Amino acid sequence: MTELEIGGNTYRINSMPAMTQFHVMRKLGPVLPGIVPVLAQAAAALPQADGQEDGGAMTTVDGVAAIAMAARPLLDGLAAMADADAEYVINHCLSAVMRRDPGGKSWNAVSRDGVTMFDDIDLMTSMQIVWAVLRENYTGFFRAASTALAPAQ
Repeated sequence: MTELEIGGNTYRINSMPAMTQFHVMRKLGPVLPGIVPVLAQAAAALPQADGQEDGGAMTTVDGVAAIAMAARPLLDGLAAMADADAEYVINHCLSAVMRRDPGGKSWNAVSRDGVTMFDDIDLMTSMQIVWAVLRENYTGFFRAASTALAPAQ
């Protein structure tokens, strides 16, 4: 379970049930190969940890263009997804998240039955939450899979 802050709100990312994880991964299968180059390109474009303010390719037109080109396979895969599949992924990811109330005393579901419970959760916030849920639910799987599939030495 991970907590993160977005827009002044604290969210708790929970695990999805194993069968839901399976179905979400199955629906994302066609876009998975496009995710790695985008992440690598975006990471290279971010400012360095030493406090560099204008760092990376994100500050240049060429850098943004390079990220856009790296993102093309991912964006093509997302565009090809059926609406129902995309909504399935988003809805199940959002349903795995709780948001702390402003007083910090309780947690409330972000989504119920495909309906977002908070009016201030916009597209960018939703996508950040979805990405956090995917990281929380699949990082261990991919780490274990890469170890299991690595050639023996």
